[in-house]
Amino acid sequence: MPHATRTARPHVLATVLALLLALAGLVAVPSAAQADEPTVRTAPDGTVTYADPSLAGEPTRRVSGTLYEVAVEDGPERPPVIVTEDGAVVPVELAEPLDASGGEVVARLVEGQALDAALDGRQGAPVEVASAQVAEVAESAAVDHRVYVAVVTNAGSAAPASSAVVEGLVDQAAAWWTTEAGAQGSFSRAATATVRYASSLSSTQRCGINAGTSALWNEAAARFPA
Repeated sequence: MPHATRTARPHVLATVLALLLALAGLVAVPSAAQADEPTVRTAPDGTVTYADPSLAGEPTRRVSGTLYEVAVEDGPERPPVIVTEDGAVVPVELAEPLDASGGEVVARLVEGQALDAALDGRQGAPVEVASAQVAEVAESAAVDHRVYVAVVTNAGSAAPASSAVVEGLVDQAAAWWTTEAGAQGSFSRAATATVRYASSLSSTQRCGINAGTSALWNEAAARFPA
């Protein structure tokens, strides 16, 4: 029996060694290319952290503000932007998308002409982001909006034939905005009846880009409850 125990031990050690070598082959070692790939991590508190290791050696500048995605319904996609407290709009280039639009952001942006142009209020190319940290976006309470309709009857040929025509168009627009708002709120026509009135403003005061629409808006609003 002692002789059998001594001969079995090398066999057991060889088997264990073979298993360890097999397991070692299953461990993936990151390549240099993989190590340089951007990462996006979300912490338990909702904070999103972005890092691009390939830009680690580039000179950067700290820029803070609010991160926004730019929605374009008809046209080429536009990059997200950081709007600073000073009002500068900085388009940024992210190798990985961040689901954090509307969040407060602190980013390290690569120095260069693109960043200088954006901070000076000039259009330029998107700025590369070396790293960024975006705070969780607080959910806002849903708001139900009511639309009050006023029809100016002395608008010449532009005056609609009936309130029903206008109300139908308003209802369509309100339904579209409700769909767009999603959980943020809803839009609907107020129960208050449509008001038809003759405006005391001249055609120049109530029409045209240069004149604006504030005077007409205020005149119509005065006919509804505050």
